[in-house]
Amino acid sequence: MTELFDIKADEKLPHHYIIAVGVYDQIKNEKCGQFYLKYKPIHFVHQDILNIRDAVMLSKDKVFKTSTKEAINLYECDGIISTIGSIKFACLANKLSLHHFSSSEEIDEEWFLFLVENAHKIESLKTLLKESIMR
Repeated sequence: MTELFDIKADEKLPHHYIIAVGVYDQIKNEKCGQFYLKYKPIHFVHQDILNIRDAVMLSKDKVFKTSTKEAINLYECDGIISTIGSIKFACLANKLSLHHFSSSEEIDEEWFLFLVENAHKIESLKTLLKESIMR
């Protein structure tokens, strides 16, 4: 849940996306060393980040003594938390990297496919992919 504290959230960029990226590693594969998009992009909005941050703060507040489950239900962020948690575990199990993108407009899945599939050819796309890694 606290991963979203590290996301640079700006109200001017209300659309957020998390993608899971892998690298083909089979030597016999002609795509060896190329990137691929493992799952569909996860889309959420700026308010979701604020809700999660508020839920975390409330659950850690010693005065209110609110459980994590109660705080999550109060701020109605259980869906996005479970989705992000699931993809984080999937990335660990499949040796994938997580990437975060923000935008003022909604982004089509095709753009993420283009980005990932061409990052090994176009240096600016590779740089964008490197800069978007979630630590």
